[in-house]
Amino acid sequence: FKMTRLYMERSYLNEAVAFFQKHIRYFETNPMNTEVIFRHYAWISRQYEVFGELLDQYPLLTNKAKGWKHPGFYYQTAANYESKRQKVCKEICVPLRDRPEIIKLRQETILPYRPAKIDVKQKWIGQLGWGVESEHPLEEQVESKKEEDSMDFFVAVAQELTHDHHARCIDLLLKAYERYKVDKSTTNRMILW
Repeated sequence: FKMTRLYMERSYLNEAVAFFQKHIRYFETNPMNTEVIFRHYAWISRQYEVFGELLDQYPLLTNKAKGWKHPGFYYQTAANYESKRQKVCKEICVPLRDRPEIIKLRQETILPYRPAKIDVKQKWIGQLGWGVESEHPLEEQVESKKEEDSMDFFVAVAQELTHDHHARCIDLLLKAYERYKVDKSTTNRMILW
């Protein structure tokens, strides 16, 4: 959001919105893994919410804005993606909630992903650490990689099952409604959309 913030600081509202829309268009249609599509929807929802908050920080530019330039639109779109997230969670996560792995993970109080392994042999920040057993990280055993991936999937499902989708969606819709209500220039039809 550095570029959009720079555009907003220089009063280029149209350019900030266009940059954000380009950013979203690129990532919106390219989910990496369809098994955890709910994570993708959560990320997109958060992107819209943060951009709405950014627009809220510049009321002189957005007070009389309509449509895509209005912060309420972005809060409302974030709520729509949160609703999609809930729907996908019902399809993917709810059938898995009785699995022993998920039950065990849900009973734990904190469900973080395993931190990246730090290797002393790294020469640059961000370089993959090469394991002791293999000469190259791509030569790792396929089975251990599958186990790690399935465990990450179970952690993601357990986290998603503990998330309160309804409360989050209501919070975002309330933000949108309050923002539309403050601006007298918006019509009731925009609120109902």
